[in-house]
Amino acid sequence: AGSVKLSLAQYRELEDFAKFGSDLDATVQLSLNKGKYLIELLKQKQYSPMRIEEQVLLMYIFSNLYGQLSKVQVSNINRFECNLINYFQTVHPVVLKKL
Repeated sequence: AGSVKLSLAQYRELEDFAKFGSDLDATVQLSLNKGKYLIELLKQKQYSPMRIEEQVLLMYIFSNLYGQLSKVQVSNINRFECNLINYFQTVHPVVLKKL
């Protein structure tokens, strides 16, 4: 959870900084991109909170498999989340229960 909080804080700080600068180096651009993914992963539907094990799964993917996650367009993250959670619920329900 600490690294997620740090990533979110860095994203917000860099997002403000990026508004004033046009030339961003690769490291800054990567942090901004990771922040966009994190924001999308943290969004939940109103009155339909995600179960804790689903949140843990998504944060694990973000923290450990960002390279793979970044192949999904930010605009498709919601669909990716639904498909991933449905996959684990139907194919690997034991994994979700252990989380």
